[in-house]
Amino acid sequence: MEATIATGDAPRWLSRQRKESAAMVFADPPFNIGQQYSQFTDKQTDYGGWTTRWIIEAFAVVEPRDVLALQGGKWVLPHFGNSLFVTELAGHIEDIIVWNFGFGQHRDTGWIDAHCQCLIVRKPGDRKWNPDKVLIKSERLKMGDKRVATSKRNGWRVPGNVWGSLQDGAYWCRVQGNNAERRQSHPNQLPEKYLERLVKAYTDPGDLVIDPFVGSGTTAVVANALGREFAGCDISKDSVASARSRVKEGAVRVG
Repeated sequence: MEATIATGDAPRWLSRQRKESAAMVFADPPFNIGQQYSQFTDKQTDYGGWTTRWIIEAFAVVEPRDVLALQGGKWVLPHFGNSLFVTELAGHIEDIIVWNFGFGQHRDTGWIDAHCQCLIVRKPGDRKWNPDKVLIKSERLKMGDKRVATSKRNGWRVPGNVWGSLQDGAYWCRVQGNNAERRQSHPNQLPEKYLERLVKAYTDPGDLVIDPFVGSGTTAVVANALGREFAGCDISKDSVASARSRVKEGAVRVG
């Protein structure tokens, strides 16, 4: 499958993709917290307006049955909510996935941030949804509950909307420094398993997956490993080069 990764600003790049038809647009934008990246400082004066612009463009490239997945933490979610309200898309939030990433930056002044959320937004219409591609073992099966023998999937079930628990298995934590998935200069890297579940659930082989914030290239490498077409961009030339290299090297946990 083809993976096209370009250098560019998300709203402008997305506006040029309107002729495409993506099965899923996954977006994990910078958090506007002043993080210094290569060739980019994560701080804007009109972050809310910028968020609304790229969400409008992202939603223009998905069909009614397809998905816009908006990933973010507590810094970003209010901007997502405001943008969806302004664009009259708030009523189309189909689900909210909570990712327990296992550990966050330590502090003694309050609870440690250890989760992000992903808003699943979809226009009305027939839904593309592949539950049998993402099944996990039921806790009833693990505990020897005999009722699973007569269950619909014989002890396997669709995951809940909280991901990263013990039920999901290994490699769901935030990608730390000694992880085989780790890419240099990407402090907020998502695990491949997270994108694998999203891509399998909402797209089919041959579908187009778009990511306007490529970063370390997780969406790109997972989509490629699963036989999906991919198109994405990043404002950093270094990130684009790294993501392209990662796709060539292949996924670590998928495929």
